[in-house]
Amino acid sequence: RDGRGGDRPGFGPPGGAGPGGFGGPMADDRKILKDHDKDGNGRLDKAERALAREALKALPAEQRDARLVEWLEDPLELMKLATMGIVSRRIADEGTRPEGEVLACLLRLLANDSPVVRREALLIVQNLNDPSVAQAVLARVADERDQTLRPFVLQSLGKIGSASAIP
Repeated sequence: RDGRGGDRPGFGPPGGAGPGGFGGPMADDRKILKDHDKDGNGRLDKAERALAREALKALPAEQRDARLVEWLEDPLELMKLATMGIVSRRIADEGTRPEGEVLACLLRLLANDSPVVRREALLIVQNLNDPSVAQAVLARVADERDQTLRPFVLQSLGKIGSASAIP
């Protein structure tokens, strides 16, 4: 039992490899996420995010970004949100800013179907203070149809810190 009244799937024997390519506790990472989100709240607890961060650190440096991209492109919304949490923690804890394909994935998520995913992606890119993201955020001003998210998009433009972010 997991202490919350449910069984914890995916915590198999060390060395087992699952869909995420990890052994041990991450052997069935997508199943853990799906089972955890039965109520549809789209949240992971801190321990599960920390576990995913540690699994990412265990990979060779050249594979980390590829794994982040894989997780960001996962069809499961919760996986995207958990990965964006990892990206945010990497920025805060290690000063590791997303770049290359990870940054490109975050920019694509600005147009995701889910307003929650779009908002989380905006939170990350607005705090990068990177003028190169200004055009992608600026495009959201015209395209954003969610009335609760639209003011947030406009605020994000102000945080980017680039004259090119001015509509």
